[in-house]
Amino acid sequence: MSTASDNTRVEETFIPSVTAAASITVLLYSHSLSISDEVEHIWQRTPLRMGKILYLWIRYYTIVLVIFDVVEAHYIVRQTSMSRKTCLITTCVARIGGAINLWSVQLLMQLRIFALHGNSKPVSFHSLHRSRAFGLIGALNMGLYLLSIVGFCLLLVNHVQHREMHPPVIIQEGYKWTESSVACSLSRSEYEWAQWLPATAYEVWLFGWAIVKSYLLRTQFGVQDRPSLMNIVLKGNMLWFVGVTGLLLINTLMCSRYNDLPWIGYGPFHAGTSILTSYAMLSMLKSIRAQSSLSHDGGPHCLPFHQQSMIEFSTTEDVELILSRPVAEPGGLCGISADRFENSPF
Repeated sequence: MSTASDNTRVEETFIPSVTAAASITVLLYSHSLSISDEVEHIWQRTPLRMGKILYLWIRYYTIVLVIFDVVEAHYIVRQTSMSRKTCLITTCVARIGGAINLWSVQLLMQLRIFALHGNSKPVSFHSLHRSRAFGLIGALNMGLYLLSIVGFCLLLVNHVQHREMHPPVIIQEGYKWTESSVACSLSRSEYEWAQWLPATAYEVWLFGWAIVKSYLLRTQFGVQDRPSLMNIVLKGNMLWFVGVTGLLLINTLMCSRYNDLPWIGYGPFHAGTSILTSYAMLSMLKSIRAQSSLSHDGGPHCLPFHQQSMIEFSTTEDVELILSRPVAEPGGLCGISADRFENSPF
């Protein structure tokens, strides 16, 4: 390879082959660490609800997806006899597979948005009779969600057409790099970044709703026991929103050729969203059970503010509980019973 463009394509095909293998290793190791919590808090819980289905889908579908990333990086790109049509089909499968993973995470995030705003999952689908304003907001969120899916599909079609007109020319043969007019490269195409813009914009929209609720919660506390906005944002599921939004923004920037960020492939992004989602949901369920045990065992029903971080933003009605708590201890969270956790997304 003599030109800078060829060298760039070599790097963009070699680096993802390394990161894909690392991603599946980290993903499986992370899941092995949390398998006992999954058995206790997921498999042994009944009934089967939307949140539980989405959790299991994201957790195990992502493993298959990252394995496909590894196969693509270490096997598909070495097929010198692969036709251009087959290469395009493989590219579409890889992109759509990653998008399905992201859409599943965003659907689960919508349930958390309903929860943060004091609505349970069952109510969220029939919320117009409960709150017309919030029902319209929920309809708007779902409408934007569907628009982001349509936008991705349209841009993917445009991307495939562009890739068909300008096929990749670099493949890997053993430890050597050669040129081929029918090679299926892992390198970025010129407009690939655009197809992730709808999903990125929608993710920022969801994160904005969580930030708004955080700010509203902050304004409800007295001056002496008011937490900082940063402390609220970094607690519980909010860290999940921050992490997934950050990963998606970085992924979109990496897909663009208009910056100096190296292209590392989709493997780390797929693995990262799954790990963040798994730990966020398991943390939420452990918090629910811990507080439910306090109520059933006749333990304290009022927690000082410094202990609220254990349950804040962890249940479907935790914000409502904080705002409507009876006056018992300054900064305390009172009147909690196990019945208040019945409407968990799980």
